[in-house]
Amino acid sequence: MKKIAVTHKYLAFSLGGEHFGAPVLQVREIVRLVPITPVPQMPDYVKGVINLRGRIITVVDMRVRLGTHISPNSERHCIVVCQIEDSNKSGSFVGVIVDTVDEVMSIGPDDIQERIPMNASNDAEYVLGMTHCGGQVRTIMDMQLFLKHITSQRVTTAAHVTAQTTRPTADADIPKLESHV
Repeated sequence: MKKIAVTHKYLAFSLGGEHFGAPVLQVREIVRLVPITPVPQMPDYVKGVINLRGRIITVVDMRVRLGTHISPNSERHCIVVCQIEDSNKSGSFVGVIVDTVDEVMSIGPDDIQERIPMNASNDAEYVLGMTHCGGQVRTIMDMQLFLKHITSQRVTTAAHVTAQTTRPTADADIPKLESHV
């Protein structure tokens, strides 16, 4: 009997000249980069919060967290909104600033090579592997693990408290680009 390889869809995006992919099922939606309400005493990669149709979303800058080049914000920059599942299945939403969203790619399991072992950093646990797709070598990331790794109860709680006491960007100012759910 012939084995059928299942292909999966990945969102291709770029950060500081580096190319990445993430499972589409981990992406809730993509919105334009809008003004972000800062949250005091957060790590430098936590940029603040936005109000997305009544839901307060913590926004992190992957470029800062991964140490890639940070280009000035442009019309191509956007926020990829992901849901982090928790033990009670409700989850919380986190927005991730990226330089560009390139495309949705179909990649078979045999097209993803194992990640390179990196003993120096625990951060590598969220790297699923590497692939060559769309003319680029891309790092395939598990956004759930990445966001769980960099967010903490302190970040989520502080963003929620700040959202209750300030008025972040109005919903009408956040145009929806694309939804994958």
